[in-house]
Amino acid sequence: MTARIQDIIVYYKKVVLEGDCNKLIEVAKNSILAEQRAEMTKKMSTPSISEPVTTTVNPWHGRYDFDSDTARCAVQMATTLFSIINFFGSVLGARSDKFPAVLRSFLSYTGTVLDNTEIDLLASVYRNSCMHGFFPRGSNVAITFNPNDPATECLTSEGNYVILNVMALHRIVSSGFYKLLHTSVEHTGQMQNNFEIWLNNEEGQKIEEQIRSYKKYQIQKKSRGLI
Repeated sequence: MTARIQDIIVYYKKVVLEGDCNKLIEVAKNSILAEQRAEMTKKMSTPSISEPVTTTVNPWHGRYDFDSDTARCAVQMATTLFSIINFFGSVLGARSDKFPAVLRSFLSYTGTVLDNTEIDLLASVYRNSCMHGFFPRGSNVAITFNPNDPATECLTSEGNYVILNVMALHRIVSSGFYKLLHTSVEHTGQMQNNFEIWLNNEEGQKIEEQIRSYKKYQIQKKSRGLI
């Protein structure tokens, strides 16, 4: 029996958006506080007559750099958001299973406008690289995750750097996702059809065959007393 797309949306809301993503945001906030406390301690331990003791925020805003030992979970948040886009972009009717296509599908639903250059950059430098190699790939690229940053543009440039703002991406994904919760019955029916097509495509059938093969393998091991 095929799962109902409405149930999947509710599950994503509870487990992914309000579960995993909120936990990752909490980690990032705690890391910011830890950095600020460390900076304050450093300033207070070496006071300067000419400079007042102040709390400063790292201008890198949580980007990964090799001098930092504070975890922000920026990549983990980004890959979680990319996964949400990947699935719901497909069930919203993407014309292809390639990430640029599912991203366009999701963005169209949310009303977010990105040009082709931005979509290609998100797909290759960030989505593909982070999914397969953890860090963004390319020269002078960065990823930032500061929950206190009100920015709404997920891609920006600063100096010679191209930057993915994970919190801005989270806002885009969240707005689209919560819109899905209140979609029309007619649209839900279309999504259900797309979901079933997605389940039964060539890759889906291959996965089901792998699951069946593994179950058969386990039965054979049991029959030979190996487990």
